[in-house]
Amino acid sequence: MIKHLFKIVWRRKQSNLLLTLEIGLTFCVLVGVMTTGLHTGDIYRQPLGFSRDNVVVLHFHDLRFFGDEGWRRNALRNQIKMLKTVRGFGEVEAAGLSFEIPYFDYNNHPVLTYAGRSVAAENLWITDGILEVLRADLIQGRFFQNADDELGLLPVVINRQLREELFGAADPIGKIISSGPEDRVVVGVLSDFRKDGEFAPTENVILQRFPLANLADLGGRIPLRHLLFRLKPETTVAQEEKIIAQLQDTVPAWSFEVTTLENRRKYWLRDDLAAFIALGLIGLALLFMVCLGLMGVLWLNVTRRTREIGLRRANGATVGKIFNQITGELLLVTTIGVLGGSVLTAQLALSDLFPSVSAKSCFLGITISMVLMYLLAIFCSVYPGFMATRIHPAVALHCE
Repeated sequence: MIKHLFKIVWRRKQSNLLLTLEIGLTFCVLVGVMTTGLHTGDIYRQPLGFSRDNVVVLHFHDLRFFGDEGWRRNALRNQIKMLKTVRGFGEVEAAGLSFEIPYFDYNNHPVLTYAGRSVAAENLWITDGILEVLRADLIQGRFFQNADDELGLLPVVINRQLREELFGAADPIGKIISSGPEDRVVVGVLSDFRKDGEFAPTENVILQRFPLANLADLGGRIPLRHLLFRLKPETTVAQEEKIIAQLQDTVPAWSFEVTTLENRRKYWLRDDLAAFIALGLIGLALLFMVCLGLMGVLWLNVTRRTREIGLRRANGATVGKIFNQITGELLLVTTIGVLGGSVLTAQLALSDLFPSVSAKSCFLGITISMVLMYLLAIFCSVYPGFMATRIHPAVALHCE
């Protein structure tokens, strides 16, 4: 039976060529969609390295951050005043100021140098208390503290990936790294800190301590953008509103946007999910078009082969054999297209063209796509195969 199917497909190679190419192209696109989905799922399941629960965010969105040094110094004094005010409430577990926060679209990647190695890392300026607010996952060293004012160097906390790329197997605590005019000393290591959320891949991160003790010499630093504080779980809405009102009274000339880190995450993920939903809809639309195309081609083949099928019925071919022939031909053509697409996609998976995507995700995407293509082929062959079984031997006599 299989040998017979190969002969039939080969004799109709010209008409099957375009169908094979269409199946192969669809398979490649489906592999891309599936691999992207699996890769995104792997990223989503990785730990963020911080906690967003019960974290309130004050965003100073209307400050003129790039005023003269006197203006910037006064703005920082007001921010310090607000920070001291919020820390005075019993409902607040921890508080701090930050220029960048999770789920905030701002990126700065300075190049860090140590012992001849140079690595780029995402840079975040924060004050004491931010890592406690976010409950960052510390795996080595310590967080920032007031005693860091006497270090003479800028203290920083890095994530594990940056530690491995910059220091290798060496202990980074106490090591001095260079970037620009200031040297930095590593005081702690986090497991990770994926500021851009669940769909962002792990990258090198350095958190630098913003010095609030010496406002006489700001250098090129500008006022911070956010005040973050963590509320105790039992804090009521009325208590939270009281805190916000007190902060507004502290600096009445300023206005700020109040939200929570959880709300920022929802808005952030909404934009990310929109892209994935669009990609999924494109994949479904493509499968639907291919499904219609396969059914149309098979139906046309059955119509053109009425004489052949009628003669087979007259020679004793059962309904089951006719149905298996129509289905088998499509499965064979699908196999040829899928094998060609598999060779192409496997080569891409083994190359370094997409280094962030694991080989496991690629080959699992290929396997799932194979199963879906065969299921699609079987589904598309059911109705044309059924119509072929309805052809009576006498019908073949009416065909020229």
